[in-house]
Amino acid sequence: MTAYHPKNFERPLRIPEGAEPWNSDYLLPNESFSVTLQVEGVYDFYCVPHAHAGMVGRIIVG
Repeated sequence: MTAYHPKNFERPLRIPEGAEPWNSDYLLPNESFSVTLQVEGVYDFYCVPHAHAGMVGRIIVG
């Protein structure tokens, strides 16, 4: 799970300004990742190895 943010592979900014970008890197079976979102707004994210297949998501914090 990777936030759309210029710091992550030069992707466009699609999280709130001032929010910290995240990147879970590749996860193996039974591994997990969590992120705490501190800024209200819309956060778009994608799966690095599966983005070409449309594996994307959106989290709304408010």
